[in-house]
Amino acid sequence: MDKRVVEEQDGPRGGEYYFTDLDDGRRLSVSRKHGDERVWLGYPEAPETYTHQRGGIGNIDKLLDEWRARIALDAEAAEMYAALAALAARKERRS
Repeated sequence: MDKRVVEEQDGPRGGEYYFTDLDDGRRLSVSRKHGDERVWLGYPEAPETYTHQRGGIGNIDKLLDEWRARIALDAEAAEMYAALAALAARKERRS
């Protein structure tokens, strides 16, 4: 079982996020705000990697479905799915 460390962070413009770091150094983040299901992916030390993600890379449910379908074929999808599932579970506990 994947034991992801999920942490909280407040963004510079009032954003509230849960995040977990991936093996390749990227950070997967979701909003802590109720009703906001957006997901972001980028390198925490390189803010420009988030530049074109104003609306995120997708929403939680859509990406969980997409990555779950690719688990058997793609190790990266398996890691992304496990990370997002951990973030979604943490967000759900807060609600």
